[in-house]
Parts: sequence; C-alpha cells; structure tokens
Amino acid sequence: MSPGEIPNERTLKADVARVESLLKVPFGHFLDEAAITARAPNNVADVFRSTPGVVTMPGQFGRDRVLLRGTGMTGDCPPAVFLNGLLIPNEDGDLDAIVNARDVRAVEVYARTASVPLQFQTRNGCGSVVIWTGARSAPARQ
Repeated sequence: MSPGEIPNERTLKADVARVESLLKVPFGHFLDEAAITARAPNNVADVFRSTPGVVTMPGQFGRDRVLLRGTGMTGDCPPAVFLNGLLIPNEDGDLDAIVNARDVRAVEVYARTASVPLQFQTRNGCGSVVIWTGARSAPARQ
C-alpha cells in the first residue's frame, strides 16, 4: 500500500499476508492473530506486554502507555505508530487513544531504528510499532 492510500479489505488482506510472511524474518517482533488472541487483551498495552523491547507504563486516565526501551542515556521513548500502514501522530505512547484492542489483528514491533523497514522509518529516533486492524476470526467451537 502506498502512502496516503486509503486501506480497503483487499489491501488489508494483502498486508496481513505480508505480516504473516514476516514471522520468518530475523529482525523485529511480530504478533499474529493467534498470538494476540492468546493474550486476551483488554487494552492495547496488553497486546504489547512482554514483547521484547517494549515497556508498558501507567499513563493518564488509567490507560497504560506503550514505550520502547531506550539505549544508554536516552531512556524509554514513545515509538512511531503506524495504523494499517499510515503514520499516526502519537506523542505519549497511549495507543488506546488510537485503536481498540479488539480491532488489532497483527502487530509489528521494531524496537531499534536500525531494524525498521524503510516504509516505517521516521526521524523520531525510537523505533516503530505497526498495528494492523480488522475483524479477528472467531475461535473454533468444539
């Protein structure tokens, strides 16, 4: 999907397929639909909790902030956030202000700027988080 293109069902399916292929790539951390469902997230921070390179901290209004671990003296910092491939302004790491946890279908986490793919690079110096949304598959009934 090119920058500025409005996502539709076809492009989102292609992007989810791309994320699934990234599960085999040695850099970044990826959570697919099954991993997210297993975490049973109540909020978006729950999706990221225990992901390498990610720190969750209490934020305003009882919502947790999602930050990436800093290196050296930089401290923890809010990542650049991409929702369905589009850069979304987010200065404090409150991802619940952007998306509902029930809508998150896949996640890519690039905790270091050197590991961020070109299409998700910014000048924030902190790394990037890419969130893909869509209705999750219903769990199989037994």
